[in-house]
Amino acid sequence: MCDEARSFKEEQMALCVRYTNHFQIFERFLGFINVSENQNSESLTSAIVCFLGKYNLIDVPIIAQSYDGASVMSGKHGGVQKKIQEKYPYAIYTHCMAHRTNLVVIDMCKSVNEAKSLFNTLEAVYVHFAMPTTNYKFLEIKNKLKIKNKSITRISDTRWSCRYHNCKVIMENYPALIEVLNEEIEDNNDRDVAQAKGILSLLQEPGFVVHLFVLYEILLVVNILSNRLQEKTATLGQAAQIIHSVIQSLKDYRNDDKFLVIWNQINEFAKKHQVSIEKPTIGLGSKRRRVESTRLSNFYVTSTTSAQQEVSAQVTNEAFWRIKYYAVLDSVIENLIRRFSDQSLELAQSVDNFFLLDFKESKLFINHYKDLFQIDTDTLMAEMTVAKNAFQTVYQDQVLGDPEQMKSIINEATFPNLYKLLGVAYTLPISSATCERSFSAMRRVKTWLRSTMIQERFSNLSIIHIERDISNNINSEDILNDFSSANNRKIPLIY
Repeated sequence: MCDEARSFKEEQMALCVRYTNHFQIFERFLGFINVSENQNSESLTSAIVCFLGKYNLIDVPIIAQSYDGASVMSGKHGGVQKKIQEKYPYAIYTHCMAHRTNLVVIDMCKSVNEAKSLFNTLEAVYVHFAMPTTNYKFLEIKNKLKIKNKSITRISDTRWSCRYHNCKVIMENYPALIEVLNEEIEDNNDRDVAQAKGILSLLQEPGFVVHLFVLYEILLVVNILSNRLQEKTATLGQAAQIIHSVIQSLKDYRNDDKFLVIWNQINEFAKKHQVSIEKPTIGLGSKRRRVESTRLSNFYVTSTTSAQQEVSAQVTNEAFWRIKYYAVLDSVIENLIRRFSDQSLELAQSVDNFFLLDFKESKLFINHYKDLFQIDTDTLMAEMTVAKNAFQTVYQDQVLGDPEQMKSIINEATFPNLYKLLGVAYTLPISSATCERSFSAMRRVKTWLRSTMIQERFSNLSIIHIERDISNNINSEDILNDFSSANNRKIPLIY
């Protein structure tokens, strides 16, 4: 698993591995690689292979690889994944599913103008309230109103939960935000008052309030998927299950009853904070009746036409915003289906069926790895049949696939073929989130005071910091004894 980030004018690539030990899943950070010289696929592949060779991992069979969707990494013909497959033919590529989930939200913002406008407003709020004076007033008023202190974060395309988090923070801190902006406008002390007027106007727009609640409800569901896909112990089979569950949940939201629940919340919020949620009345003064073009009859139109504006005058306030609700929901559902198509989840579904010990429906997964691990398919089918009956005897109606339950029944001596492939199934990665997490540590380790440290020291310090569950067990006395017992500790500076 690899990903890149910039640190002090250097391009650093984090390299992580995923493996299993008796069905216990581990994801470990191996180190940072400086790839500042060149970031083309040839250079990145060479850097990865050299790193593996340096730590004697070059002969370990690589069964999968996971990166983001950048063309240099994911390219089918000249990307890193293709070049790695030339050396390790069984290393299937998985486009990081956490990245894909985030791209669904980004795509929705591109196609639905109201959603884009809402997140642009949230970004403007973050920038304005990042000023010390404004932030001090904000904290003061929150304490006065007894509102829990939660920070507004910058909207980011890589920090996956920021959109959901910011919607929630704005809803909870809305009265404090309005009060601070009103005070700032009344004081009229500096040039930032113009910015405050603009933000106040945007926060009180009907479209902002409605879409704030709509997007919060939708992102609440999407955030469950995002969190699940970032877990270190999540498996490819579980990923397929949760993706289908989220898509079905959003489809279930597409009805008038669900919208009515959200609409009641919006009405209550608007009444409490004295905000209008009346539908816009743009373009309603014309006397000539406009008719929708017949060329658009079979298309989903994302932009507003003059005919739609005239019709909007005849619909109720609730019905107008219901249409907007369906537009956002449909966009998210369509993008989820496109990003997580049946073809892209074909292997994940096969792995899911393998966990259910269904030999017939898991042939895609079995056939891909049978030669690498010298699996006898006839023996494997018999082992899966016996294991399934044994599992049902012990656990009865419980769902198959839990590593602890599998461990209690399946052992290497009795089920050698099944044991090997289960290890492979648990090893297959679903995201490169562990690499993303290492970048947070990178900024803590390589501060401006340490910006000139050599690459090896930087990488080693990062390992100690990131893999704390291992480094905390190191006995410092042993290190001191080894150091003191070394006869010659001098480092030759001139050769």
